[in-house]
Amino acid sequence: MNVVKRIPIGIAGLALALASLGNNLWFALGDFGFVATVVRVVCGFLATGILIALITRMFIDKDAVIDDYRNVAVWTVTPTIFMATEVLSTYLEPYLGIGATFLWALALTLQLMWVGAFFWRYVIHFDINNVLPSWLIVFVGYVVGTTTSITFDAPFIGLPLLVSGLVCYVLISPVIMYRFFIVGNIEDDLQPLAGIILAPANLCMVGYLALVGIGYLEPMWWLIKVLLACSATSFVFYLLYCVPRMFRPFCPTFSGFTFPIVITSVAITQLSHLLIPQLTLLARVLQIMATVVVVYVFVRYMIYLFAPDAQQINCEIARRDLDS
Repeated sequence: MNVVKRIPIGIAGLALALASLGNNLWFALGDFGFVATVVRVVCGFLATGILIALITRMFIDKDAVIDDYRNVAVWTVTPTIFMATEVLSTYLEPYLGIGATFLWALALTLQLMWVGAFFWRYVIHFDINNVLPSWLIVFVGYVVGTTTSITFDAPFIGLPLLVSGLVCYVLISPVIMYRFFIVGNIEDDLQPLAGIILAPANLCMVGYLALVGIGYLEPMWWLIKVLLACSATSFVFYLLYCVPRMFRPFCPTFSGFTFPIVITSVAITQLSHLLIPQLTLLARVLQIMATVVVVYVFVRYMIYLFAPDAQQINCEIARRDLDS
């Protein structure tokens, strides 16, 4: 039970990464049917287990969870719970049918309600010091609803989510860049959230390609080129800024390293499959990289939760180590 009480809200980002990785590898390993299915099932079970453990903690440790929500970072990563549920609903659709559709719709509705609550709390009452890269999760993350909408024959829902996500990406990115590069002073334990800068362009790309793939939209090459340019630029940032920080003392925000590289892999995989086959080799490299990052962060999390004597390194210790 003590382990459950140690589970941070941010671990939902790892669950989202696992669920998305399972779908991507299942698609990429399609020629290896049994292996692909096993990989997907393992990723799905791990992601589901993480979410169940996290929700359990929310019920049995309510006071501590309420205290967590004094932190804006926790508000920003909470939508990954809904995003992971939406992705896992695609796993369940062949077996539960309308039940999976209801779960997907419920998660998406709760996510959009969370956007409204966050807007009222942190945008209406704006403070630049509350701005973090993880604001992109709140205001672009619901594009996961676009990527999963085709499973539930709901592209008419996915399209407005995509358009809204693209608009918010354009509007919010300059504010985040100003906060991150000009204002600065990001706490050490929040720096892994910078990895999220890689996610929005690729998530929007995946959402767009999902609608193109079913013929709901026609390819617009100018949009693809813009998103690719944003993806490439943010990927360089991820390599230079985020990868070195993966080897620092562990903090729960390490989840911020996972989904961005996974959704980048998904974007290039889908792009190589639908429109640009020359990207196939790059897609393979990114699939391997995404798998390595997710497994690495998963192992670090398990050590943090189950072997505190081996790695009971909180963020204050991390700061002292970096200062010395």
